[in-house]
Amino acid sequence: MNEFYIQRHFKLWEDNNQLLNRAVFLTVVISLTLVIKVLDPFVDLSKDRIPVSQAVELLHQEKSVATQKIRYIEKTAGVLEGVNSYIDKKPWQKEKRDLIERYRRMNSSTPEEGFSRERYQQEADDTINRIDEQLHENVISPLQQSIDGIKTDASRPEKLIGEIGSLNRFIEAWKNEYIGKNWYRTISRKDMTMRELTSDLNHQLRQLSNVVKIELATVKQAKFKVDKELSILTDKINTESKKLEKLDENLQKVLPEWLRGFIKIEQVIQLLPAVLLGSAIFVVFLGLSLTRHYKIYVDSKKIGSETINDPGMSSTWTLIHRGFTGTLLTSVAYVVFIVFSWALYERSVGLLLNWLATDPADVWVSSITFWDIFLWAGRAGFVVLLVFMATRLKSCSLPKQVSQP
Repeated sequence: MNEFYIQRHFKLWEDNNQLLNRAVFLTVVISLTLVIKVLDPFVDLSKDRIPVSQAVELLHQEKSVATQKIRYIEKTAGVLEGVNSYIDKKPWQKEKRDLIERYRRMNSSTPEEGFSRERYQQEADDTINRIDEQLHENVISPLQQSIDGIKTDASRPEKLIGEIGSLNRFIEAWKNEYIGKNWYRTISRKDMTMRELTSDLNHQLRQLSNVVKIELATVKQAKFKVDKELSILTDKINTESKKLEKLDENLQKVLPEWLRGFIKIEQVIQLLPAVLLGSAIFVVFLGLSLTRHYKIYVDSKKIGSETINDPGMSSTWTLIHRGFTGTLLTSVAYVVFIVFSWALYERSVGLLLNWLATDPADVWVSSITFWDIFLWAGRAGFVVLLVFMATRLKSCSLPKQVSQP
């Protein structure tokens, strides 16, 4: 047989042995390091980050609500200053004076039949209605507008809204109290009515002002507390981000140089189970390939069984009977590697499922069912590999024995 052909198979057997040794070594070292130093801490970190991130999101919502409340309350406080200035001017005193003047003109030009009581009452009621309109226009409407446009129930300053409603009801009650009543009979009665209105309005506005101050102080205190908690959680997130950066550094150190910078932890945790299963399959098929090259070589060289049975004349990964000790070492090597890959496969899929349950944002396939099927398919694959290797090692026969001269 052509010597080049024989030597070529021998060289391929040697090369495949080196490749298989390298594949096994890299699979064991890299996968074990990835699981222990990168993926385990990464999943734990993801579990810790989720409640913190959720808490931060809730705090941001609370802060937004508090900020809206503060804006509305401060707006109301500004409007309240204008309302107080308006009350201090006592514009209803002018309405009172105008009413007195109208009565004076009526009395100075009384017709022969005279004015009816209803006419005097109508003038008084018109005065009350005008004062009511002015109060709604210059007091109630500005205060109501200051709290209009609130988008959510959570940001509604309920006490403030209730106090404005109370002021509105007071003005309505005041109007109803004097409409149709004879408060206009004497000047002193008119003066007393307007003084009481001023006093009651000031009392109502003082209550409203107190509510504004209390509400503003309460909301600002709540916002301060939220800001403080938010600062603490933000620092925690920053710390965890640094831990994540450290894990990424560890990942880049473990990866082959040509992969560094191109793959992230989120991708590694999804790829590793498939890589482990693929690596086990690759090692088995590479073992079959190098065994074929070896058998062609020994058949061509007509090497005897005594030489072949010597473990030193082949390699650990050569799937032939290499004597009792050599065959045992070969069996142990393949079985241990497959079982090791299977164990890491189980662990890596478990980590993937845990990560998927907490932080599925960067998952290529978010279906739990898919990964469950993948897990069981991988288990079936490892079982097939173990059964195949057991059968192969048992049925593998020696090349035709030829006695050495």
